Amino acid sequence: MASYIDSTYYKAYFAARDVDVSAQTDVAIDAAGLVATEYMDDTWDFNGYRTLITQDQKFPRSSLYNSENILIDSAVVPVKVKDATCELAYIQQTQTGGLQPLFDGQVISRQKNKLGDLEQDTEYNSNASATYERYYASAIKKISDFIISSGSNSVYLQRVI
Repeated sequence: MASYIDSTYYKAYFAARDVDVSAQTDVAIDAAGLVATEYMDDTWDFNGYRTLITQDQKFPRSSLYNSENILIDSAVVPVKVKDATCELAYIQQTQTGGLQPLFDGQVISRQKNKLGDLEQDTEYNSNASATYERYYASAIKKISDFIISSGSNSVYLQRVI
């Protein structure tokens, strides 16, 4: 399985936004890009259809339209999907726990479960949540045109003030 982005795209994306990613190696960026790609494909259902029945990933897609009802080229991964992958890859590299879900606005730093008598102990990392939320919300906003809203993987955004 390949990533929707490579390290060159990632670096250019963040350079254009004046975010310093120079400490991140190409190998680490490529690995985070793959995790972000898998996360997107496993988390959301998208409009349209896979271009090839044999492709592993959800993009590229045919019969995919943007918010202005313009057909997206079925031979390429849309720029917004690549940009969202960059945002998610950044979270994967910079936040404790990577792309694990937020609970109560915080990233889980430690979780202990016990099956007998249903005991659960969770510790949150509140320092990571603001950065996580910023980049996660940005990623979702970029791909929201393509997400199927009526599926079982519905997306709910909550603005924290």
